[in-house]
Amino acid sequence: TKHGFHDIYKAFKKHDADILIGTQMIAKGLHLPKVNLVGVVLSDIGLNIPDFRTAERNFQLMTQVSGRAGRGDKPGKVIIQTYSPDNTSLLHTKSNNYAEFFNFERTQRKLLSYPPFGKLTKILIEEKSLQKCKDRADKIERTLWKNARELDLTEDLEINIYPAYLTRLRGKYRYIILIKSKSKKEIIHKILEKLEKEDIMNPGIKIDIDPITTT
Repeated sequence: TKHGFHDIYKAFKKHDADILIGTQMIAKGLHLPKVNLVGVVLSDIGLNIPDFRTAERNFQLMTQVSGRAGRGDKPGKVIIQTYSPDNTSLLHTKSNNYAEFFNFERTQRKLLSYPPFGKLTKILIEEKSLQKCKDRADKIERTLWKNARELDLTEDLEINIYPAYLTRLRGKYRYIILIKSKSKKEIIHKILEKLEKEDIMNPGIKIDIDPITTT
């Protein structure tokens, strides 16, 4: 609970305990001058999510949790457990070099037309049957390309279809169609306007413009 966390924080700050174990909740916002060692177990869990913001989120989290150590008079030390020591976000966390990470991430996004260099829309399809989910996703993808050809907008368009990271959730199978435009968001809007008039749309289909995650 909120009050329970506050009580633990106060007790730890008074040095009633030597070790604090927690989740991402303790990664930021805590000022603990006596802490000089921070350990992160299995950091790879956050590295393997197939999303274009994964590296950014991981760098942010590792940098924040690293900042819990050495806030007092003594220098701090950070130990991160990983099976991917050459991962870019971890290497930049190790060197504590935000500028280099920013430039690397910016280059990658520009190369692949991800925001802020491209516009995204995610369509999430959910069905109780896996086959129905796949079939509906395939049909929507074909319809999107048909609409794009009719509007002469295929040159600036990329459409990908894949299973969601959590392929089955709350008893339903999930597929994603990701629409990417390298220039104008209006291109995607025009295609979606035509899609919404098709009989393949149902309440199990969710359209997310400028999605936070592509998984």
